[in-house]
Amino acid sequence: GRQSSGAWASERSFDREVACQTAAAAAGVAPRVYASAWRSGRVGVVVMERLTCPSFHAWLAWVSKDLLRRPAFKTSTRWIVDPRVHRLPLVRAWARERTRVRSKLATAAIRHGDIHDANLVFDVPAAADETFRDSHADPKGVKRRLMREIAKGPGGGARLVVVDYGQA
Repeated sequence: GRQSSGAWASERSFDREVACQTAAAAAGVAPRVYASAWRSGRVGVVVMERLTCPSFHAWLAWVSKDLLRRPAFKTSTRWIVDPRVHRLPLVRAWARERTRVRSKLATAAIRHGDIHDANLVFDVPAAADETFRDSHADPKGVKRRLMREIAKGPGGGARLVVVDYGQA
């Protein structure tokens, strides 16, 4: 697991975030919560399943960067996420998966309140050992492995999950 601590407005706010995360995990669209504890003041600690990442937004930026390396796609406009990537079949497939994940949240009566592409994260379980062991030694190799798994599309080696329920 991964321990995460942070500041919340209140213990009630923290408990709400943990409850949302736990319910979303039960619905299969979020990492599992192993433990949580309210410390004092504004500090809470959550221990949950560790994810390989990247966020959906970071992945779109990676795809954009790769796309712009091709001579036919060169442009003078600099985008973090080039609008043209949204027409790619793989991106469209993952966008449908993003919609499916959001609808599962709604079906489970989880009101996230702050859903955006940085709160949707890819997890590639088959690459977990390599990612956590080699991310500092060979970050480009880890990125290539993650990209290969994500390129298999939904139902392949990656899953899309939701994190950060701070505004729920």
